[in-house]
Amino acid sequence: MPFREENGVRRFSGGRNAENEAAALQRLKDWMTDEALSVLSPPVFAYFDPPWTPGFLRRNEVMLRTDSGKP
Repeated sequence: MPFREENGVRRFSGGRNAENEAAALQRLKDWMTDEALSVLSPPVFAYFDPPWTPGFLRRNEVMLRTDSGKP
């Protein structure tokens, strides 16, 4: 059986700081709760732009591993 991993992902913009990370993580957790998805891992943050990119143009993501219960 092939390896399969499912993640809930929330994209957010702005600088890399604790306030932006916490807000994005909370919004992702709220959505996952609404969708009855369980959280199986600590958050993983991804940053795709160099530090000189203006905050409003940056693309960041927060990911939480989940299990949808679907085969």
